[in-house]
Amino acid sequence: LREKNIEAQESLIASRAIELNSQSELIEQDRQNLLSAWSNYQATMDESSQYQLVLTDLANKINSMPPANSVALLNQLAENGSDDLVIDVLLEMDSIAATEGRNSTTSYLLSLMDASVAARILEKYEARTNPRNNTVPSSPNDFPSYPETDNMLNDGIMDMGA
Repeated sequence: LREKNIEAQESLIASRAIELNSQSELIEQDRQNLLSAWSNYQATMDESSQYQLVLTDLANKINSMPPANSVALLNQLAENGSDDLVIDVLLEMDSIAATEGRNSTTSYLLSLMDASVAARILEKYEARTNPRNNTVPSSPNDFPSYPETDNMLNDGIMDMGA
């Protein structure tokens, strides 16, 4: 009887040891995942802070340039498909001007830019700074749907021979 109790206890201890081992492995795996996530987060933050430093430097340089040179640089960035960078620079220029207690020159620079480029940039700029007035749908699903008029519109298109 005593041997059976001892064997039962040893069996229970062995099963608990296996259970603790698997839990330990899961904990170690979670720890490795957390370390990896933390490392990725730090890399992203380093990248973000580096981008912010470059952005601030670029905004300061554009602020100190003659307007014609500033506009030429902004037009070139926009032509190269860097609309987001142009918008980030303009927002940073606004931020710097507000911090220094002076009016921003971004509106003036936009008025000197190529009209079509300025319109595109300004539309995106407005959408980013005031999301409630976002007139640029990011997908077809962003358009409002009016079922009662959609059918009427579709019928009208069909009547036109489409």
